[in-house]
Amino acid sequence: GSRNYRVDAEYTFEEPVALLSLFPHTHLRGTRFQFDLAYPDGRVETLLPLTRYDFNWQLNYLLRTPLEIPAGTTVKASAWYDNSADNPANPDPTVAVRFGEQTWDEMMIGYFNWVPRDAGAP
Repeated sequence: GSRNYRVDAEYTFEEPVALLSLFPHTHLRGTRFQFDLAYPDGRVETLLPLTRYDFNWQLNYLLRTPLEIPAGTTVKASAWYDNSADNPANPDPTVAVRFGEQTWDEMMIGYFNWVPRDAGAP
């Protein structure tokens, strides 16, 4: 299988928001995960570069302070997978991998928590 297969997903905010946290998720073949912001002015900012992702970490990464994001900004999530026999976490390098809820299947979900920037106090 492939040693460095990449999957991307993105979401563009239509309103100004405050970003609160990031939660990368893959299963056993996931080896790397990254969250980037692409701003309307063309700037790109890497928020979370996990160069050694581990399935056992399952963490929600809280930002120290909410990040103010303008409307039109895109959150980009990228995940890399190793389906080769060299990956000791790979349950079966001989199979074609598909999306599934079981650990031996795969997922790519880049969760992020945010609130509208003009939201009043609860």
